[in-house]
Amino acid sequence: MATEKEITVSIIAAKGQGKSVFLASELNKLKKGILIDTIGVFDPRSRFKTAVVPNSSYFESPAAYIKTDKKPKKSVIDFSGFIGSELVEKMDVLAAYIYQNIPNMPVLIDEVADIMPLQGGSKELHRLIKNGRNHGNKPFVFATQRPQNMNKNIFDLCDVFFVSMQRAPRTVEYIADLADLRGDKEFVKKIKSLKQREFLRYDGVKIDSYRVPIYKYAFKQ
Repeated sequence: MATEKEITVSIIAAKGQGKSVFLASELNKLKKGILIDTIGVFDPRSRFKTAVVPNSSYFESPAAYIKTDKKPKKSVIDFSGFIGSELVEKMDVLAAYIYQNIPNMPVLIDEVADIMPLQGGSKELHRLIKNGRNHGNKPFVFATQRPQNMNKNIFDLCDVFFVSMQRAPRTVEYIADLADLRGDKEFVKKIKSLKQREFLRYDGVKIDSYRVPIYKYAFKQ
């Protein structure tokens, strides 16, 4: 997956299928970028970490990142201390800051459904994803294991979908609907037959197979 060539990428992965490792490996391959750590799985000091990104700086809050004068090329920002409306408010502040001050910066987000729930969510993040490409802010890569709980307006901005194996029939149907593939029996069959770290990549034209490579900086994969 060469994310530099993409604009807006959605990773929809069931629990344990490697979405967090996927995100870490993608930031590692990029020349620069910001990774939003919504659940605290990229903190190199945590014994519960899933993966880390070498040559990146880990910030304990969005405020700590904003206050830093000289921004690192690669940053991981911890949002795990916030929930509900406070999480959305903090994302609003950071997204507005990126939009106004940091052009040409890729943004990756883990568990974006917590930031963009069905009702409401971060308006500034929506603006950043919708219009940020005009400032060179691309790619946007966001991941979730709960697509039904996420604001559909964000999915409508996606150019590429990566989908892992899914067991729940309703979830499979929902994903097919998001990708405008409802009724495509072959797509549904392929989703159900995927193995761990295997994804289907759909760009609106064709469906390809993609396997997340072994990531040596992962602690769970």
